[in-house]
Amino acid sequence: MKSRWAILAAYGLLAAATQMLWITFAPITTQVAGVLHAGVGAVGNLAAIFPLIYVVLALPTGRWLDRSFAAALRTGAMLTGLGGLMRLIMPHSFDWQIFAQVVIAAGQPLVLNGITKLAARYFPEAERATAIGLGTVALFLGIMIAMALGPLLFSVGGISLLLWVEGLFGAVGALALVLAVARPPSFADPAPAQGSVWLPKEPLLWKLGALLFVGMGIYNAFAT
Repeated sequence: MKSRWAILAAYGLLAAATQMLWITFAPITTQVAGVLHAGVGAVGNLAAIFPLIYVVLALPTGRWLDRSFAAALRTGAMLTGLGGLMRLIMPHSFDWQIFAQVVIAAGQPLVLNGITKLAARYFPEAERATAIGLGTVALFLGIMIAMALGPLLFSVGGISLLLWVEGLFGAVGALALVLAVARPPSFADPAPAQGSVWLPKEPLLWKLGALLFVGMGIYNAFAT
């Protein structure tokens, strides 16, 4: 059914928004530092908030998604949309921007960790890898748009225009996903495998974690 692709499109829109809101200030750090009356390093911390909070919330949000997928994903969407709009209240306050970034960052793991289960719930098995791949591509599109659009918007209308455009993008993405996941799932959640162990006790998980630690560390170093 075509509706499953609409659900994936709504997810992709929100996933891209999380990345845009994450690195809003990264391509214009020096200019924003002057506007917010903060140091360049302090402005850089507005982006650093996201991976720090992700590390803390990754496991508990993953368990919540397993137990109450729709509610958890909706919460992530609402935190993303709300945080993006909150930044508009005091666009020239560094302290307020930190607070808004924390709100957005708290929603990010709920959104990003949801792609696998969203694919399992709404797509047949033969299409799930494609759905997960497309959902992941949306993250990089969000980064590319933010890097290209941020300096342009800032040069035209300053920080207010930049926050308005990205805040609206996040709000639309959040609303789209909240409406999308209201549709009942097409496939039931798979039953736990017999003899399965709690994930932190699974050796393969730790090996994958070490591999991702190196890979994502290199990626973030080059991106920064």
